[in-house]
Amino acid sequence: MLKQKECVIMVKVTFLGPFGNLMPEEDDNGYWNVEADGKTVEELIQSTKVKDSKMGYSILVNEVKQPKEYVLKDGDSLSIFPLFYAG
Repeated sequence: MLKQKECVIMVKVTFLGPFGNLMPEEDDNGYWNVEADGKTVEELIQSTKVKDSKMGYSILVNEVKQPKEYVLKDGDSLSIFPLFYAG
């Protein structure tokens, strides 16, 4: 009997501006590497302190604006930043 390969969905996440100090953990490149397993952006955000912020936020996935209902895929790069933040 053949075993099915386990597929782990990994996403790189960065919080910008004032959200930077809300990031759960950070690697040497400034990313939070998280297992997403088919979660939406909103589900991932709900697992962080950003959910408690009173600031609105914008979402970029692979440098393209996406809705919070976007289902994350393996290798996606997610950026979350306050609406007023300009770099």
